[in-house]
Amino acid sequence: MRSLRIILLATSLLLGGCAALHQQPNDIYELREKAQAAYIGEQDDKAERLLLGLAREAPNEPETWFTLGNLYARTSRPDQAID
Repeated sequence: MRSLRIILLATSLLLGGCAALHQQPNDIYELREKAQAAYIGEQDDKAERLLLGLAREAPNEPETWFTLGNLYARTSRPDQAID
Protein backbone atom coordinates (compact mmCIF):
# COMPACT_ATOMS: atom_id res chain seq x y z
CA MET A 1 0.00 0.00 0.00
CA ARG A 2 2.79 2.40 0.89
CA SER A 3 4.65 1.75 -2.37
CA LEU A 4 1.45 2.44 -4.32
CA ARG A 5 1.15 5.82 -2.59
CA ILE A 6 4.74 6.64 -3.47
CA ILE A 7 4.18 5.67 -7.10
CA LEU A 8 1.02 7.79 -7.27
CA LEU A 9 2.78 10.75 -5.68
CA ALA A 10 5.75 10.45 -8.05
CA THR A 11 3.41 10.20 -11.05
CA SER A 12 1.48 13.27 -9.91
CA LEU A 13 4.66 15.29 -9.51
CA LEU A 14 5.96 14.17 -12.89
CA LEU A 15 2.73 15.02 -14.68
CA GLY A 16 2.48 18.35 -12.86
CA GLY A 17 5.99 19.23 -13.99
CA CYS A 18 5.14 18.34 -17.58
CA ALA A 19 2.05 20.56 -17.44
CA ALA A 20 4.13 23.46 -16.15
CA LEU A 21 6.58 23.06 -19.03
CA HIS A 22 3.78 23.29 -21.57
CA GLN A 23 2.13 26.26 -19.88
CA GLN A 24 4.93 28.78 -20.41
CA PRO A 25 5.02 28.76 -24.25
CA ASN A 26 1.25 29.34 -24.35
CA ASP A 27 1.64 32.30 -22.00
CA ILE A 28 4.44 33.73 -24.12
CA TYR A 29 2.43 33.15 -27.29
CA GLU A 30 -0.59 34.91 -25.80
CA LEU A 31 1.58 37.78 -24.60
CA ARG A 32 3.09 38.12 -28.10
CA GLU A 33 -0.38 38.15 -29.68
CA LYS A 34 -1.62 40.83 -27.27
CA ALA A 35 1.50 42.94 -27.82
CA GLN A 36 1.14 42.70 -31.60
CA ALA A 37 -2.55 43.62 -31.44
CA ALA A 38 -1.81 46.64 -29.26
CA TYR A 39 1.04 47.71 -31.57
CA ILE A 40 -1.08 47.36 -34.71
CA GLY A 41 -3.99 49.13 -32.98
CA GLU A 42 -1.63 52.00 -32.07
CA GLN A 43 -2.25 51.51 -28.36
CA ASP A 44 1.32 52.56 -27.74
CA ASP A 45 1.38 52.57 -23.93
CA LYS A 46 -0.18 49.12 -23.75
CA ALA A 47 2.04 47.80 -26.54
CA GLU A 48 5.17 49.08 -24.81
CA ARG A 49 4.21 47.51 -21.50
CA LEU A 50 3.44 44.16 -23.16
CA LEU A 51 6.56 44.21 -25.34
CA LEU A 52 8.78 44.94 -22.34
CA GLY A 53 7.18 42.05 -20.48
CA LEU A 54 7.72 39.81 -23.48
CA ALA A 55 11.36 40.92 -23.70
CA ARG A 56 11.84 39.90 -20.07
CA GLU A 57 10.22 36.49 -20.66
CA ALA A 58 11.96 35.74 -23.98
CA PRO A 59 14.98 38.05 -24.28
CA ASN A 60 16.39 36.29 -27.36
CA GLU A 61 13.34 36.94 -29.57
CA PRO A 62 14.52 39.42 -32.22
CA GLU A 63 10.98 40.22 -33.38
CA THR A 64 10.13 41.60 -29.93
CA TRP A 65 13.11 43.97 -29.95
CA PHE A 66 12.42 44.97 -33.56
CA THR A 67 8.79 45.83 -32.78
CA LEU A 68 9.79 47.66 -29.59
CA GLY A 69 12.36 49.68 -31.57
CA ASN A 70 9.72 50.56 -34.15
CA LEU A 71 7.35 51.59 -31.37
CA TYR A 72 9.98 53.91 -29.91
CA ALA A 73 10.67 55.39 -33.34
CA ARG A 74 6.95 55.89 -33.94
CA THR A 75 6.60 57.69 -30.62
CA SER A 76 9.56 60.03 -31.28
CA ARG A 77 12.05 58.33 -28.96
CA PRO A 78 15.00 57.78 -31.30
CA ASP A 79 17.57 57.10 -28.58
CA GLN A 80 15.48 54.29 -27.13
CA ALA A 81 14.80 52.98 -30.64
CA ILE A 82 18.52 52.75 -31.30
CA ASP A 83 19.14 50.91 -28.04
